[in-house]
Amino acid sequence: NLHGIALMVLATGVFSANDAFMKLATVGLPPFEVLFLRGVLASIIMFPYIVVTGNVRQLRHVVDKWVVIRNIFEFIAVLCFVVALAKMPIADIAALGQISPMLLLLGVALIYREKIGVPRMVLITLGFVGALLVAQPSTSGVSPYAVLGLICAVGTAARDIAGRKVPASIPAPVV
Repeated sequence: NLHGIALMVLATGVFSANDAFMKLATVGLPPFEVLFLRGVLASIIMFPYIVVTGNVRQLRHVVDKWVVIRNIFEFIAVLCFVVALAKMPIADIAALGQISPMLLLLGVALIYREKIGVPRMVLITLGFVGALLVAQPSTSGVSPYAVLGLICAVGTAARDIAGRKVPASIPAPVV
């Protein structure tokens, strides 16, 4: 358990550092260009990894219907995140992203008919109230960047819901 906790703390730190670097990158470059360059770099890094792990033959699965659907949701989420990150404080966009697990729970309850129970529904409601406090709606409306943050959370939850349909035989690096 301690090993898992340590890895989660490390991952959280790495994600936060990545967000900070992405925010710095959007100061000098348009968000769409940052996103494109991020995708190119990720591809350059992942291809040798796929070769080394012996998954080259599995690359044919990148066109699997569920892989494509999952990745479309991922693209929408990341695009909204990067555009919002360029104009919002990191803490606000990160807080809005935290509703994604709650949306995931609601999604699997609606789509896969999984039971989530009253205590979780209460916690989900409180989470949405917290997200509203971060979005700070006023009489003039909600910031369009806060809306992008919410769309990012929806896209992330949808990605994970679609990811359940990706065949287990397709390796994660290929997805």
